[in-house]
Amino acid sequence: MKPFSLSKLCSIFFFVAITFLCKQGDAAVKPDEQFNEIYVKIATEVSSSNLNRAFKMSDSLLASTSDKFQKMKCLMLLATLNQRSGNIVKAIEFVIKAGGMLSEDEKYLSWKVRIPGLLSTLYRSANLTEEARKYLVIAEKENLKLKPSTGTTITQALILQEKAYYAIEEDQNYKLALEELSESERMFLKGPNQPSRDVFLGTNYQLIGLCYLKIKDYEKAKAYYLKAKANLSTTESELKAYIFCGLGDLSLEMHQYKEALSYFEKAEPYANNSNNFHAKIMINRSFAIYYKKIGDTKSALKYHELYSVLMDRQAQATKEVSNQLFKQVAVKEKESSTITKRLILISVILIGFIVFLLYLNNRSNKKNRIKYEKIIKVINSVQGSNEQENLPIEINDPNSKLQSQSMMTNESEKRLLDSLNKLESKNFFLRGDVSLSSVASKLNSNTKYVSYIINKYKGKDFNNYINELRILYALNDLRSNADVRKYKISYLADKYGFSSHSKFAAIFKSTAGISPSIFINNLKKDDNIVSVERPDSDLM
Repeated sequence: MKPFSLSKLCSIFFFVAITFLCKQGDAAVKPDEQFNEIYVKIATEVSSSNLNRAFKMSDSLLASTSDKFQKMKCLMLLATLNQRSGNIVKAIEFVIKAGGMLSEDEKYLSWKVRIPGLLSTLYRSANLTEEARKYLVIAEKENLKLKPSTGTTITQALILQEKAYYAIEEDQNYKLALEELSESERMFLKGPNQPSRDVFLGTNYQLIGLCYLKIKDYEKAKAYYLKAKANLSTTESELKAYIFCGLGDLSLEMHQYKEALSYFEKAEPYANNSNNFHAKIMINRSFAIYYKKIGDTKSALKYHELYSVLMDRQAQATKEVSNQLFKQVAVKEKESSTITKRLILISVILIGFIVFLLYLNNRSNKKNRIKYEKIIKVINSVQGSNEQENLPIEINDPNSKLQSQSMMTNESEKRLLDSLNKLESKNFFLRGDVSLSSVASKLNSNTKYVSYIINKYKGKDFNNYINELRILYALNDLRSNADVRKYKISYLADKYGFSSHSKFAAIFKSTAGISPSIFINNLKKDDNIVSVERPDSDLM
């Protein structure tokens, strides 16, 4: 049996529609019974057991009918099959063709929900969020126009579930996501008690568990993950990858490493046996974090590389879908009588824009080079004299922001400051979970005194102090170690203690004045210049 896909809503706007909405819209016009029998068999029975055979039967069914409505249904069936096989670009092509056959006839009404619903799913799976949300709005609007029924209620519940995905993944609005999921659950429970409802509710509980994990309510998170697992019972679904991985992430947060590994190992086969990029990315990322936490650098790097490869493949898939959208726009433009004039105008604008961008890029490169050279000069100066200078980087100034009244005796301040400096020499700040309380504990002091010392002698609050130490370490590490420059920015972010690629890049730029990628590129450029100037140095 083909695993149920968590992130793909073809089953939502297509197979569920066969069961419920067809009774409302299609039954009224009594479609050809022989066609409908074959169609339903392909969609439910054959596609679950033999996807290749389902493709062949669908192609034959499409070729055998001249009825516009039946052709539209065949195109949607082919779109769904392609989506299940992982061919998102082809799936979108079939859905768009099907959408071009819609009319105001009553029998098309429910398909006005299914078509934008499937498009929303496909674009979201390709990370084209804005396009996906646009079609989800259309699907919801058309569903509300239909006569209320069991089918429309379930479809609305699934739309709310899809909205919760966006609230979690894109907006990080977990309160809104929990509200959407609560309403979705209520609607599902109103529907008939059948296996598909268990999967839909299981998805709901998994997402609720994820929300509570994000807000660090671990007790509720575990309860809902286990509820999701119980709801699936013996159903084999890739949803289990998300459930087990969520339980593993939860165990990792609670430092229960043995339990975490057990859950990740259960999640891995479900993720790897699916066509779901997100599931595979998720489990490899979790394994990388797990092995890093237990100190197995080799395994951590292995899974991080797998994670990076999958991210690149997903980016390529997004690019392909984007190119397809561009082609669709181009085709529509060619149908216009003014296409030539428009293309000329666009070309002129683009050329002018490109020239302008090249000018800006050249100017930006010069500015970045100047900033880079200042940073290198500072690093050299600090390494040579052990003294700090005024740079584009905010080097710690122990005499800045001295407080007018001391909280401690001079002896106590000196003793605590010396201990803090010794801790710095051990690079404590590279730990991702470092906090003011953990530092205070290591120094056998309290957070109030440690914060006071950092403010008085380091000239900044705790977070800025830690972040600048990390960036200064990163600058020296990248400068002195050419091998480190080969790694992706996401890996470097983790290496230097930052929680994400974006946070590392933002703090690096605000501290050093240029982005980490620009700094690394300039280091590589200097390496190339040296190798050109001394081509035979290794032979001397």
